[in-house]
Amino acid sequence: MSIQRDSGPKLPIENVNMILNNGGAGDIISCFPVIQYTLSHQENVIPHVFVPNYMKPLTKVFFPNTNVYGFSEAKVKLKETGNYAAMQTLGDKITNMRVHSTDYAFQTLLDKQVRDEFKSYPKYPVGTVSISKFDLPEKYAVVNIGHTIKAKEWPAAETNKVIDFLISKGVT
Repeated sequence: MSIQRDSGPKLPIENVNMILNNGGAGDIISCFPVIQYTLSHQENVIPHVFVPNYMKPLTKVFFPNTNVYGFSEAKVKLKETGNYAAMQTLGDKITNMRVHSTDYAFQTLLDKQVRDEFKSYPKYPVGTVSISKFDLPEKYAVVNIGHTIKAKEWPAAETNKVIDFLISKGVT
């Protein structure tokens, strides 16, 4: 049996700064389900999302109607939003090496766990971004060889196997 609030006063609108400051692009993307969940299940929360500058354009594609700021804007925007509650992904109690990155994001940003059905990544809005200006081949792949911590490093020999496989399939 679950207890739910079916009636009563609506919760007051709350602006919340969500500072995604732990790890690289993959770690930031693993926070997207949290933003999606907040927008769809916490109607009283208005998120103000802070990301590394290089992640701002992609984050805005996924969340075009959400306040998204690059870290270079943080000093000014945090002064404007300074009285808002703030959650950040960089903490000292748990790390993203102990749990799945999406679970870590829910724990650090919302202090909660949700059912698996809410952990899905948002769908990329295909067709909203044109990559034609890049003169890319018809079949291509991008292989990220970067890592933010040594434990996430993949051996070069394994990466080369993936690249060789892609090339064998005509992907450049």
